[in-house]
Amino acid sequence: MHDKELADKVVALGIAEQDRGFPNRFYIPNVSGALFTDELVRDWGVAGALMEKMLNEELLDVLGGRPAITIDDPVRPRDIIEACVEELDRVQQRLTQE
Repeated sequence: MHDKELADKVVALGIAEQDRGFPNRFYIPNVSGALFTDELVRDWGVAGALMEKMLNEELLDVLGGRPAITIDDPVRPRDIIEACVEELDRVQQRLTQE
């Protein structure tokens, strides 16, 4: 997945907001400073926020337990972000099909 596509999905999940004047600049709510696309998809704070989102009670009900994500070593924030986004996309598709 390309950085821009991944960043757009992070925004769609409510983890970050896009700067309306600059399409490649993003903000994380309650955190100061802007992040550019390549920084956003490699930020440990974004990775942590997505992991927390995956432990949401409603999500756990849909998944039938904790999600299992496999990431090759060494673990980098971008790997975590992409794995979480892909799993959340699968859950969203499952919810819309029911």
